[in-house]
Amino acid sequence: MNTNELISILSQTPPPKAPCRITVLAGGILLLSALFTFVLLGVRPELQGGHVPLSFWMKSVLLTLNVLVCIQELDRVSRPQPRAQQPWLWRLLVSFVFICLGIEWLTVDASTILHGFLLPNFPECLVAVSVYGSAGLLGMNWLLKFYAPADTRQCASVAGLTAAAAGAVGYSIHCPLDSPTFIVVAYGIPILILGWVGRRFLTKKIAW
Repeated sequence: MNTNELISILSQTPPPKAPCRITVLAGGILLLSALFTFVLLGVRPELQGGHVPLSFWMKSVLLTLNVLVCIQELDRVSRPQPRAQQPWLWRLLVSFVFICLGIEWLTVDASTILHGFLLPNFPECLVAVSVYGSAGLLGMNWLLKFYAPADTRQCASVAGLTAAAAGAVGYSIHCPLDSPTFIVVAYGIPILILGWVGRRFLTKKIAW
């Protein structure tokens, strides 16, 4: 951002104070997604019996890290003058993903990994994360109208990623598949799609 652009932004009427922080809204999307999953789909049997496998905790850590990365980035790009990026959380997420994928592909037969994509859980995951993310994106659209992002296209894109990532965590308590490969693909596709949707349809709506 050059000096003239900054002066132009500062000379405009400041937006009204946001009613809540991005972190609060993202947490609300996550909790509501989990509630709808519990009521409509039900939680996986292991969670009901209190015998939670380690693979579920690994999946939960991966998805939670993804949400935190998205929240951190959205908080950064939603400002009139974005702060410098702090890449440590990104690096932690990427490292954890590659560690999980490496362990799986070294210890599990490829046919077993790929079999998960033939189960009904795969399309169900795509639909559920997309629906939760779309609903969450409406909330992001409402909240970001109170902000003044310097780059509305980038901000709208990250808003879509954040909404879908939060919804993915809420849905994950139902999905019985903990394969890192499955998680990266089945959860990653709708998250990326919602990022594109945000960039395509929210860019002008959050401008001020």
